[in-house]
Amino acid sequence: MNVEAIVSLAATVLLVFFGGAVFLANPRSPIGRIWLMLTSVLATWAFGDFGIHLHESAPAAESFLPVASTALALVPSVFLDFSLAFYGRSGRARLYAIVPAYGIGLTFAALALHGYFFSISRSGNVHAMTHGEGYEWFRAWLLLCLAAGFVFLVIKYRMTRSRPERSQVLLFLLSLAVPAGVALCVDSSFLPEQIKAQPVHLTLVGITGMGVAAGALLKLRLLSPIEDFVAGRVLDSAGDLVCAINGNGYITFATEAFRKALAVPADRAWGAVHVKDFVVEFERVYEMLTEPFPEAGRGFELRYRAMDGREFPASVAVTPMVESGRMRGLILIARDVSERRELARLAEESEEKYRNIVDSSLDGLMVVQNAKPVFVNASAVRIFEYESPAAMLAVPFEDLIAPGSKAFFGKELFEGEVGKDIFKNYELKGLTRTKRIIDLEMNARIIRWNGSPAMLSSLRDITERKTLEREQALWFWEQEALTAIDRQLVAMVDLEDLLNLVARSARAFARAEFTGVILVDEERETYVWRGVWGNVHPVPAAPLPLLDVHRDLFLKEKTITFSRTERPGLITEGDFPVLAREGLVTAAGFPFGIKKNLRGVVIVGFRREHGFKDRELRLLSSLAGKSAIAISNAELYEDLREREQQLEKLTTARVASHEEERRRIAREIHDGLGQMLTAIKFHVEVLEDSVGKDSKERKQLEEIKTLLDSVMTEAREISYNLMPSVLEDFGLVPALQLLCENVSRRLNLNVAFRSHGIDGRLDRSLEVNLYRIVQEALNNVAKHSGASTVDVQLLGMAGGTRLVIEDDGKGFTPSGSGKAVGSDRGIGIVSMRERAVSFGGTLTIESSVGKGTTIIVEIPKPTQAHG
Repeated sequence: MNVEAIVSLAATVLLVFFGGAVFLANPRSPIGRIWLMLTSVLATWAFGDFGIHLHESAPAAESFLPVASTALALVPSVFLDFSLAFYGRSGRARLYAIVPAYGIGLTFAALALHGYFFSISRSGNVHAMTHGEGYEWFRAWLLLCLAAGFVFLVIKYRMTRSRPERSQVLLFLLSLAVPAGVALCVDSSFLPEQIKAQPVHLTLVGITGMGVAAGALLKLRLLSPIEDFVAGRVLDSAGDLVCAINGNGYITFATEAFRKALAVPADRAWGAVHVKDFVVEFERVYEMLTEPFPEAGRGFELRYRAMDGREFPASVAVTPMVESGRMRGLILIARDVSERRELARLAEESEEKYRNIVDSSLDGLMVVQNAKPVFVNASAVRIFEYESPAAMLAVPFEDLIAPGSKAFFGKELFEGEVGKDIFKNYELKGLTRTKRIIDLEMNARIIRWNGSPAMLSSLRDITERKTLEREQALWFWEQEALTAIDRQLVAMVDLEDLLNLVARSARAFARAEFTGVILVDEERETYVWRGVWGNVHPVPAAPLPLLDVHRDLFLKEKTITFSRTERPGLITEGDFPVLAREGLVTAAGFPFGIKKNLRGVVIVGFRREHGFKDRELRLLSSLAGKSAIAISNAELYEDLREREQQLEKLTTARVASHEEERRRIAREIHDGLGQMLTAIKFHVEVLEDSVGKDSKERKQLEEIKTLLDSVMTEAREISYNLMPSVLEDFGLVPALQLLCENVSRRLNLNVAFRSHGIDGRLDRSLEVNLYRIVQEALNNVAKHSGASTVDVQLLGMAGGTRLVIEDDGKGFTPSGSGKAVGSDRGIGIVSMRERAVSFGGTLTIESSVGKGTTIIVEIPKPTQAHG
C-alpha cells in the first residue's frame, strides 16, 4: 500500500468523523444534515481515490473511477446547498436555487459515471485520477458554485453581529477558502512547476481545513443553543409552577420552581407527594382524573398550600395526559397570583384616586378616538354646556370646535406616535351645545386607549380672560387710533381733507353706513354738510336753514341719538332732510365747539337698528372734541390761503401794471422826448449854417449838437431797457440774445446765451417776466459778483420752461427765504421770485462763497397769460 492510498483512506475516515460529529450534535439542524451530506460526498470521493491508488493493475484501479468521479461531480451542488443553508436561506427561495443546482450536478454525475470528465493515469506502478474529455465544463461549473457559495458565506460573516460568533464564522470561511483556493491554483496550473504541491499534500491541506471547519460549526452550536437544549431548560427556568400527577394523584414530575414555592424538602421524593398535600380544593382536580373523556384543557382559580402552612392563590391550567384513550394523569401549570391580586387592589385604589382627580379637575378632560369623544369628565360637560357625559359622547368631536378652528384638526392628528405632544397651550374656539362660541386653551397628546391610539386633551375655558385681553387690546387700539388721528389733525390744514378724515375715522370707530360733518354758522343761522361718506343720494352743498329743533338738539353740547323706533318723528324730511332721504333708522350726533360756541356736529348713521356701545360713544365724542380745534385751524388756514391768493393776484396785477407803465414811459420817451430832441438838433443845425465856420459861436453849436446826440442815444437806450422793441416784435429768444450781447459789450463781461427746445413764441406776459428776470440777474452779476463769465440757458422741456443763469463770481451765502432786507440784491431776488411764482413756477438759488452762483427758474405747462 503506497502513501497516497494511506492518506486517501485516512481522509475517508476523518471526513466521515467530521460529518458525523456535527450531525450528531444537532440532528434536526439543516446545516448539520447538509454538512453530513457534503462530507459524505467528499468521503466517497476519497474512498474512490484510495481504491485507485491501492491497485497496481489498471482494470482494478479503473473499477474505482466511477465511484470517485461521480462523488466529485456532486461536490459543487452540495457545497452550494450548504452555503445557502449556512447563510440562512430556507423554504421556497432556497428551493428555487437548489433544484437547478442539483439537476446540473446529477447531469454532471451521470456524464462522469461514463468517464466523460475524468480518466486514469499511470506513473510507474501507481494510478491516479486525471483530467478527461470535457473537464473544462466541469471546472467552469465548479468555479461558479464555489464563487456563489463563498459569496453567501461572506455575506453571512458581514451579517453576524456577535463578536464570538463572528470570529467562528470567519474561521469557518477561511478553513474552506484556503484549501479550495490552493486546489484551484494547482488544478489551473497557476503555480510554478517547482513549487507545485503533491496530491498527498493537497489532501492533507483539505482534511485540515475540513477539520477546522467542523470545529467552528461545533463552536457555533455552543454559542447558539439548539431548540432541544433550550426546551430542556425552559421548564427549569420558568417561573410557573409545573408538575405532573398520575391517575392516583401523586406527583411524578415537578420543576425546581414548584419545589421552592411549595417548600418541599430536597430529600422528599416526588412520588410521596399527593395533590391534596398542596391543593386546597383538590376535589376539583379529582373530577378531571375521573372523567371518562376529559377535555383538552381547563383553567382553575385554586389555592395552593405550601409545606410550611402558607397558602396563596394560583391560576392553574390543567391539561390531561391521555394515552390510547385512557387517562394517564394531569399536567398542572400554576402561577402565583397573589402579587397580581395585590396589584389589582392597588390598581383599583389608584383608579379611584384617578377618578376623583379627574372628576374634581377644573379643566375639561377629553379622550378622542376615531374623531369621536370616548371619555369626558364633569368639567368638560360643564364647559360645553351638555346635560350629561353620555349626551356629549354622542356628539362628533368636530361639532365641539368652532368653524374658524376646524381647519387645524385633521385626521392626521389622531394618527401620531403614542406619547407625542400635539398641542401645548394652544388657543382655539370651541362651540357649546347652545352654539355659543367660547375661548379654550388646549393641551393634547397621543395616548393608547383600549389598545388603539387616541388624543387626550386638557381644555380650559379662558373666555373671560380673552374678553379682558380683547378689551385691553381694544383700549390700546383706541388710544393709538386717537393719537394717530391727533397727529394727522395737527398736520392737516386743508379743511376738506380734514373733514374727510373725521368722517372716515368715525366710520372706522362705529363701522357705520353713513357719516358726515355738519358745520354750523350761528351768525347766519345756517348749517352745511361736509365730508359725507356712504350717501346714496346727492347731499346739497348749499347751506341749509338752522331750525329750532336743531338748536334744541345741538346746543345741548352732548351726544344726540336718533332712532325711528324710539322717536319716530325725529328723522323727517322737514327737520333732517338728508338723514330722511338716506333712509337712516339709527343715527347719533356728536356736537363740538370752541369756547361754548357751537361749530359743528359729527353725524354717524345706520340703515338698520343699531345700539351704540359705550366704547363707540366714548370714541366718537372724543373724536368730535379733537376735531373742533383742528377744524377751526383749518378754517383760519383757508382764510389765510384766500388772502395769499388775493395777495398773489395783487402782486401779479402790480407786476403787470409796472410793465404797462414801463411800456408807456418807453413810448413817451421814444415818441415825445425823441422827437423833441430831434427838432432841437434840427434848429441847432440851422443856426450852425448862419454863422461863420471859424467863429466861436459855431464851435458852441457843435458842442450842443454833440450833447444832443448823446442825450438822444441815452434816451433810446432807456426806452429799450424799459420795453425792448425786439421782445415785442420777435420774441424772447432774440431779445435775450441781444441783451446778452449788449451787456457783454457795455460791461466787458463774457455773457454766453444758448437756447434749446423753444419753438415759436411763448405767452407774452411770460416772455416779459423771463426777460426781466435775466435782466435783473445780469444787473446783480455786474454789481456784486465780480464774475468774468456768465452763462444764460433757456430750455423748452415736456414739463415746461427752464431758465438757468450761472456765473463764476465770488458767490454768497443765500438766506433761507431769499428775502434779504436792506440790500438791492435782496429786493432784486424778491422781485425775480415774485415773477416766477406769478406763473406757478419756482426760483432756486444755488451759491456758496468762492464758487459762483446759479439761478434756476422753472415754469410748468400749460402756461396761461397773466396780467
